[in-house]
Amino acid sequence: MEGSQPVDLTQHPSRIVPTLHELRLQAIALQARNAESNPKVCIRGAKREQLSKLAARTYARIVQKLGFPAKFKDFKIQNIVGSCDVKFPIRLEGLAYSHSAFSRIKREETCTAFENIYPVLTEFRKIQQ
Repeated sequence: MEGSQPVDLTQHPSRIVPTLHELRLQAIALQARNAESNPKVCIRGAKREQLSKLAARTYARIVQKLGFPAKFKDFKIQNIVGSCDVKFPIRLEGLAYSHSAFSRIKREETCTAFENIYPVLTEFRKIQQ
């Protein structure tokens, strides 16, 4: 069981369901060297794609009301963040080195990708001392 919902084993044979999270770029930029965040060109923090699109439309409308010829078109999601507890630590450096080609996936592919990567994650399981 993941939370209080039963896990569909046909979609999640590992019994683990990934959870998507927001990435707070402003907080990261404030703590990183040589980095800045420009919130005027980025919609972040939405829990659903529809809310992100609505926020972008609202922002375009505000810009129009300020007198600029803004148009809302070609909307796309640039980045999503997800996580799940696999119940063991992972050697991230080895994983990234061996499987860097699989670092970018689409939202609808997240669960399938996790089920495919789970056996690989077990190969990079850290040995507890």
